[in-house]
Amino acid sequence: MHNVTRTVVLSVGRIDCGRTPDDREGCGADVATTIKRSELGMSYALGLIGDEIDLFFQVTAFRISAGSGDDKR
Repeated sequence: MHNVTRTVVLSVGRIDCGRTPDDREGCGADVATTIKRSELGMSYALGLIGDEIDLFFQVTAFRISAGSGDDKR
């Protein structure tokens, strides 16, 4: 953000693997981290909004066999 790059530590809370109803194999994870707006060049209204932002997101990855021609995205 604002041409600033920082390394963040991601906390993985849960990983589940299995098959979807359409028979795709994959895994999903819950991920969380906290960033500081001030470290990313965002200083507007720091006293009103706060500096730390908690981010929570989910990621999903599906297995794709090499050369199978199976493209069920």
